[in-house]
This record gives sequence, C-alpha cells and structure tokens, in this order.
Amino acid sequence: MNKLALVLLTALSSSVLQAAELSPADKQGEPLAWVAIPGETWGFAFNITGYEPAQYRSGANSKTGRPYAATKTQHDGIAVSGFIEALSEKKSAAMVRESEWPSSRTKQYATVEPLVIGNVPCMKAVMTRIPVAIEADAKTAGVDPGKNFRHDNLHCYWVKGDWWTEIHASRISADDVTLREFSRIMRSARFTPGSDRERLGTFLSAHADFLAGNYSGASTVYENLWRQERQSRTMNRDVMRVMLDELGMSYGIAGDLKRARSHFQQQIAADPEYAMYYYNLACAEAESGNLSGTVTNLRAAYRRKSLLDPLEALPDPRQDSSFKRYLNAPDFQELMREIKLDH
Repeated sequence: MNKLALVLLTALSSSVLQAAELSPADKQGEPLAWVAIPGETWGFAFNITGYEPAQYRSGANSKTGRPYAATKTQHDGIAVSGFIEALSEKKSAAMVRESEWPSSRTKQYATVEPLVIGNVPCMKAVMTRIPVAIEADAKTAGVDPGKNFRHDNLHCYWVKGDWWTEIHASRISADDVTLREFSRIMRSARFTPGSDRERLGTFLSAHADFLAGNYSGASTVYENLWRQERQSRTMNRDVMRVMLDELGMSYGIAGDLKRARSHFQQQIAADPEYAMYYYNLACAEAESGNLSGTVTNLRAAYRRKSLLDPLEALPDPRQDSSFKRYLNAPDFQELMREIKLDH
C-alpha cells in the first residue's frame, strides 16, 4: 500500500483540515459555518458557499454573563454572523425578535420591518446614517462616511431548548441591496445533531496517529467515527475523504488487502469522483497480484486528477513500491505513456 500519500495528506491537513474545523458540511458536501456551545450535543449551521472560512469564538456575554458562541464570515461586502446564547426565560423565536428590538434600537435605523422567511421570524433594518461605531467598516467598503449610504441588515431568530440563535447578514453599500442573498443564507440554516468539534478533535488525534505510523490505533478510531458519521453527518467532505482514505490505507499497510479492496470499492461507489480512492484501490490490487485491476483503477485515478484539491497530487506509480512488480509489464508501461509518465 503506497506511503507517498502520507506526505500529501500531511500537506492537506495543514489547510483543508484547519478550515474544516469551522466549516463542516452535510451529506452533499455543502460548505457550512457551524456554531455550538461547548458541551451541548447539537450545533447550528448555515451555508457559506463562496464565503471566506468562518471564524469562531465562545465565552460569556460581558453584559448578561450568559454563555454564548458565535461564528462570522464575509464575501463581496456581505458580512454574516451566527450566534447562540442562553435564554434568560422561556421564549418563542418571535418573542426573542421582539425583545432584541426595543425602541431604543429601532430608532437608530431609517426603516425597520418585521418579516418571516420560511416560518422564521426576522427583522429587516436599513440604516442611512453612519454611526461612529461602523465608520471604519464603511471606509473599508469604499463608502465615504460624509455621503449618503445604505446599510442593509437582516436578523433572523430560532429557539432550541434553553438557547436562542440568530443569524445576522449585513452589507454597507451605496446601492439598494435585495434580500435574495440574505434570504438564501437564512433558508439554509438548521440545527445539526452531534458535537462536531468533539468529533473533529477525535479525528485530528487519529490522523496524528496515522501519520506517526500507528495504523492500527488510527483505524480503530476511524471505524468508530465512520459509524457515527453514517448515523448523523457532521464533518465536511474533505475531512471525510482524508479519514476514509487513511482508513483504507491502514488496512492495506497492515496486510489486510481484501478488506482494503472492499473498503475502497465502497467509497468509490459513494464518492466516484475522488481520485485517491482509485489510486489506493490500484495499490491494493497490485499487491494482490491483479494487473488488470491495477491498470483499470490507476487509469480511473488519473482521469480524475484535475478534480483533486490544489494541495493534493497523485503520486508517480513508478516510484511507489506497490507497483514494483509491474514496472516492466507491457500493460503498465502503456498506461504510463497514456498518462504521460513515460519520460
């Protein structure tokens, strides 16, 4: 089983996995900003396709002392933040909206309009005078604080148990900003099961074991995590790919080639565009003495090479010990010419 991929996975973990901690995804690989209160077994997520990786923080509200957690991201002048805080008393989401918008707050805006998006109570607020507190943001957005401007805001509210959640989307602009992008984000929001950060921490520990050569220990943890993820998906596609690739490699490196082949065949059926699954299946086929399966899966891997993350690259099969027995085989050499590795 090839070990060159270990270098690639190490490089991948330095960026994709770091971002993934704050941007898990659902079953379709959807990039999400995720926020949760430490110790709770649920989180709150919303779609951030096209946005920067989310920033996360948690602590206690300086005014109320109640625990909170928040996440924030931005793109094209639009800033989006998600927030969870403990309720001081039982309230509905609509009641939270009303309590968050007293007259002292609404008078700061030119217009304030309660509305509902997909049964979720929201508040649209438009500011046309720049408060001192956001002058710096206005300048960053290219708006002269001395001129007319428009600051569109949309706040939406949810309640779960003893907690209330909010998403706030805003944009400073000299032009009218429609609710379309704001509404897309709000409609994507949902509560997610499981403790993403706890699972991800477990994954990162097992990933370190794998890179250190503790394949048995890593595979045991990965098998357990995979069972959990099949019940309720919390980790994003890139993390899942690394985990499942390393799980199959662990089987192969330990000499359980039958299990490695079965594992990679299963992953290809579920995620047929990931080149590394085909490459490592080819490794398992080669070490099992199956030249036809080796060539077929190597060809499939290189046909999907362009779909890999920029930090990933397929190893050169000629330098991989898994394929040593086939270096002089005509079919293998023909494939090397086909994928332009014959020189």
